[in-house]
Amino acid sequence: MNGGYFLKETWKLFRRNPVSNLAALAGTSLVLLLFALVAAGWMASGEVVKAIQREAEVNVYMVEGLEESAYGREMEAMASIEGVEEVRLVDREEAYGRMVAILGEDAKVLEFFEGNPFSAFVEIRLDLEKTGDVLSNLEALPQVDHVRDNREVLDLLSQGSRLVDVLSWLVLLGVGVTTLVILTHLVRQGIDLHRYEIHTLELLGAPRTFVALPYVMEGVLLMLLGGLMAWGMAVLAVDEFYRQVAGPLPFLPLPDRMWLRGSLFPLVLGASLVLGVAGSFFGLAGARRDD
Repeated sequence: MNGGYFLKETWKLFRRNPVSNLAALAGTSLVLLLFALVAAGWMASGEVVKAIQREAEVNVYMVEGLEESAYGREMEAMASIEGVEEVRLVDREEAYGRMVAILGEDAKVLEFFEGNPFSAFVEIRLDLEKTGDVLSNLEALPQVDHVRDNREVLDLLSQGSRLVDVLSWLVLLGVGVTTLVILTHLVRQGIDLHRYEIHTLELLGAPRTFVALPYVMEGVLLMLLGGLMAWGMAVLAVDEFYRQVAGPLPFLPLPDRMWLRGSLFPLVLGASLVLGVAGSFFGLAGARRDD
């Protein structure tokens, strides 16, 4: 087949109905922008939850009066528990420094205490899948006073992540349906406007594939162009988000910005291609039923 001929015919289709095509391009680019933003939020939230879960820790406080020099034996017992990945002693000075960093300007209240009010504790990183067993074994150690864990926070994060997954799937489904409707209508409108020419080509013996290909190409190219525009706008939105959030909240474990931008490109363009092909063929099928 002559590729130049089909490209020229596709360009003719676009020029003959520019208002509808430009409106469809604007609509699909905005819909795909929503797709890109939802996908970016989905990926970012997943990476944040994974990063926080990787840093899951529990703090073990020993019985009152136990000297820090006696912590070594207890830490060896903790390290031998299945599911414990790392055991580390946080002495009183470090505990005080951490609280100062957390309180910031309000750390002045610590000056009202005589000396250092904080106790040493053992910081433990663990396998989240074995949290229950690890906590039970830690609490059973004779020199352990109490264990402070962040399971409730991690459970809330997991629940929030699942909710984001469900909402993302619903939004992506809505984006797909909306885009298919827009493109199907555009292709059918193009065929209706050129029905006389199509019948003439068929009478001359042109196969249906030959006749339909320019309309399919028009739909696919419009979707790809809309996808490129959506990706460009999504990149600007991601950059602005990182400027607004990453600076004030440096401790938030956001994924690498360049990785997120790069991941969006094949995702948005791939979705544009699939939706472009599907919408074009749905439009052709609907037009044939009208004949």
